[in-house]
Amino acid sequence: MKQIEVPFIKKQITDNESIVLFQRAVNGAEKTNAFINYDVYFKMTMTMKDGKELDYYLNIENTEKPQIGLLIKLPNTVESYTLPEKTSEKLKQIIYYT
Repeated sequence: MKQIEVPFIKKQITDNESIVLFQRAVNGAEKTNAFINYDVYFKMTMTMKDGKELDYYLNIENTEKPQIGLLIKLPNTVESYTLPEKTSEKLKQIIYYT
């Protein structure tokens, strides 16, 4: 298993622009039809206005190489979704550099 270094234990994102980007990423993620073997980088919880919480695994690496992000909606860890390179880059900037 690959050792993953993450920049924080817990991070709360509250600025509207970042929240909208995360919402669009989740809503626009494309379901994959393949079984994917993956390590978990981040557990992400989105709290809705009504208090409902949605949990995901989000894998975006801090790399200069273009990447396709991986999103897993919990508790079903078998269904996976991909995030386009452009979206993954924007999310990477929020996750690692803000």
